[in-house]
Amino acid sequence: MPQITLSALEYPTETKALVRLQAEVLRINDPKAFREHNKPTLGLVIDRFTTEERLEEIVRQPPGEATILDGFFWSTAHGYRNYLKRHVRPKWEAKPIADIKALEISEWLKSLPLSPKTRGHVGALMHLLFERAMLWELMDVQRNPMELVKLKGTSKRLKKPQILTPEKFQELVSKVREPYRAMVIVAMCTGMRVSEVLAFRWEHIDFEAGAMLVQQGVVNGRIGKVKTKASNDYVPIDPEFAQVLLDLKGPRTSGLVFPSHVTGGSY
Repeated sequence: MPQITLSALEYPTETKALVRLQAEVLRINDPKAFREHNKPTLGLVIDRFTTEERLEEIVRQPPGEATILDGFFWSTAHGYRNYLKRHVRPKWEAKPIADIKALEISEWLKSLPLSPKTRGHVGALMHLLFERAMLWELMDVQRNPMELVKLKGTSKRLKKPQILTPEKFQELVSKVREPYRAMVIVAMCTGMRVSEVLAFRWEHIDFEAGAMLVQQGVVNGRIGKVKTKASNDYVPIDPEFAQVLLDLKGPRTSGLVFPSHVTGGSY
């Protein structure tokens, strides 16, 4: 009869060992049969979600161009991994999915010492875990319990944005040296996020057509796709703005417009 051995270092508690054994039983048996004779826990869903979405692989990517292009953004994978480790696992890992109630989740989310926006992110992750549990037939297909959980203020700004007047902008630009001056002008004139400015490439600028393409962003030194589909678009540039970039360009025809040691390059 086949046997498996679990390391006490990797599974130091009975709970962690049981969650791991659930995965083995599910692998051997049919999901429906497994569900009838066992009570799959949320920990089982977390383990499979972490593996299938390659969270650890994405987070371990070195600074520079992303090597995993078909998964979550680096920032999303990093956030999910942290939320799972710090908040979701400690509370729900050993809890059978069928026994988790919406009211219990709601009270737990409200008790977390996090900003309203971050609580919203944790709630969205819980919603995703329940969706995957239904997809993997670890629970009956039904209304997602998270649809009953309402959190207030998750999209409310904690700080009021500071607005620069044209005069203040000119004053700022006059005091900043290159290439930072050009970075400020690009950000202010196009509305690009800082992450998009840092990933801006010469290949994405068509000086003859007077347009540039925004399609990459940088988070923690990792260059990947832009944050939203709406951000992936052409932006028109006028001659004066184009001249700012041409003055900075020199003989370069490719590569990052604003290379940095953070993204694995240098200026």
